Amino acid sequence: MGKIYVVGLGPGKEQMMTIQAREALRDSDIIVGYKAYTELIKSMYGDSITVEVPVTYGTTSLAINNYLV
Repeated sequence: MGKIYVVGLGPGKEQMMTIQAREALRDSDIIVGYKAYTELIKSMYGDSITVEVPVTYGTTSLAINNYLV
C-alpha cells in the first residue's frame, strides 16, 4: 500500500522548506496540489508526476493503488 505525505510549501522556495518536506516531495511518485503550488515546485521535482486538482480529490485512491503521493 502507498503512502500520503501532507506537505506545506511555505513561501515556495526550496531553501525555506523543512528537510522533511523536501524529502517527502523528492520521494513521491505523484505530487497532487493546486496549480499555483505545483507550478512553484515543478522545476525542483520534475521527475514526479504532477496532478493539478481543484481540491485534493483522489489522493487516497492513488495511495491505495500503491503510489507514494
